[in-house]
Amino acid sequence: MNADPRSPLRLVAVGDVGSGAAYHVGDEAMLQGLIETAGQSHVAVEWTVMSLDPSRSSAQWDIRATPRLTFDDCAGPAEREARLAEMDRVLQARPDQWSVSAPAEWRTSLSAIAESDGVVIAGGGNLSQSWPAAVFERTAVVRAARR
Repeated sequence: MNADPRSPLRLVAVGDVGSGAAYHVGDEAMLQGLIETAGQSHVAVEWTVMSLDPSRSSAQWDIRATPRLTFDDCAGPAEREARLAEMDRVLQARPDQWSVSAPAEWRTSLSAIAESDGVVIAGGGNLSQSWPAAVFERTAVVRAARR
């Protein structure tokens, strides 16, 4: 946790952003609004965005971006549950160990969460049965943040 009140607040934001093929205008707009509103406030924020295309999102908003903890490639509910259980096993380690104990594809994102002061979930379909992979991803992100 950030103990220095003069230091920027370190926030990680997750939403359906960074995809060129399946562009989610609402999620992109909500995230942009969040970043712009925070920029207009008197609170300094150092953002990290979890994105399907981190380099694209980083260039778009001139901020740090990491890969999402995606569940999109899971074949179905059983595979999503198994991946979430794997995430739970990883999260049993101390957060400062996630950068070495987690699978390579999760390390950057989990490290960003561990180093943050908070997590913001942005987007409109976060808890919808139409996008079960997003529900699992947001669950994983919240569990990591709570840890």
